[in-house]
Amino acid sequence: MRDLGPRRTAAAREVFTSFGTCSITEPLTELVDLELVDGSLVRGEGAAS
Repeated sequence: MRDLGPRRTAAAREVFTSFGTCSITEPLTELVDLELVDGSLVRGEGAAS
């Protein structure tokens, strides 16, 4: 996704409107795999609360 550029990224995001799950880690892991979310946030290395 990072290599698509802003215009193509916006077009791709229009396709992904929502999804449901009982698990918080499953969708986060998939978003990390798609490089849409920083993996350090899932591993607990993100900003301190």
